[in-house]
Amino acid sequence: MVSAPELEATLDGVQGNYRYFANVCGVAYGTKFSDGAPLIDTPSVQFFVSEKRPEQELAKSLPKFVYGRSQTGVIDRAVRIPTDVIELRNLEMCCFAGNEVARVGGSTGSVALMFENKTADRKQFVVTCAHVAGDLEHVSSDAEIRGGQPIPGGCLFRAHVVASTLANNGQLEYDVAIGEVFSASEFFDLGLANSSVTLTQFGTDSDQERDSTLEFRSSVSADRTADITSSTTSIRRIQTPEGNHVTVHNLIACKGKAVRGDSGGIAFVEDRAVGMLVARADDDWVFIHPLRDALEHLAAEHDLSIECFE
Repeated sequence: MVSAPELEATLDGVQGNYRYFANVCGVAYGTKFSDGAPLIDTPSVQFFVSEKRPEQELAKSLPKFVYGRSQTGVIDRAVRIPTDVIELRNLEMCCFAGNEVARVGGSTGSVALMFENKTADRKQFVVTCAHVAGDLEHVSSDAEIRGGQPIPGGCLFRAHVVASTLANNGQLEYDVAIGEVFSASEFFDLGLANSSVTLTQFGTDSDQERDSTLEFRSSVSADRTADITSSTTSIRRIQTPEGNHVTVHNLIACKGKAVRGDSGGIAFVEDRAVGMLVARADDDWVFIHPLRDALEHLAAEHDLSIECFE
C-alpha cells in the first residue's frame, strides 16, 4: 500500500518525466480502466492524452508501470504501480448547477451556487465558471450575467461580475467567477432548482476520494451522477469558448456525461456542495474543481469576504 506522501512524491517524479510527452494532457493517480470499465481494486497512474497513437509512431512510449518513490523522492523498485492511458477526445469547456446563467452577448452555462453572504453585508451572490462569466483573458468592469428558467424551480436574475479568475500565459489555477445579484424574481439561498435539497456545507475530504459518486445538477443535463476516478491534477489543451487552449489546474477527473452548457453545474452529495463542473471530453469524461478550494482562491485573489454557510 502506497502512503499519501509516497504517492505525492511518485506523482511529482512521473509528472516531471512524462508531462510534456507527445499528446500528454495531464497525469494523475486514480482508477485503472479496461475496455472502458473501471477496475475498482486496481489503482494506477493515469496518463491523460489528446490522442492514442500506435507505439511505432512515437519516439518514446509511455511506461506500462512506474516505480514508487519514498517521501524524499528516492525510487523504490520494490513498488510497481500500473499505468493507464486515457484518451480525451474533443476536450473542451462545457459552457452552461441548477439555474441557467448567460454572459450578456457571450457564453451560456449554469450556476454552481446561489447564496446570501453570511457576513454583515448579507449580499446575494451567484457562482459560476470564469469562462461563462467572461473572456478568460480579461473581464470587463461592467460585465453582467443573467439567469433564466430552463428547468422547473429556476429563477430569473441579473448580476454584476465582481470577481473572476483570469488565465496567465495560458495557465488557469481555478476557473471560477462570482456575481453580485441586483435583480431577481426569487432568490433561493443555497437551494437547488427543482429539488427540496438545501445545501448546508461544503463537501468533506471523503466526498472527493476516488470511486466516490457525485450527483450533478445543471440547466441542460438536469440530474446525473458521476464517479470520481482521479486525484487532483492539471489538464492541458482544454479548448475555451473563444477557441483558445489553456491548462487548467486543480481538476478532478470523473466518469460521467456532460454536454455543452453544463459548465458551472454543481456536484454534490446529499446536502454538501462538493464541486463545480468545468470541462468535458468524449467517452463520458468530466472535470470538476473542488468548490470550497475554488472560492477560497477567488476570495484571496480579490480580497473578498465570502461566507456561504452559517
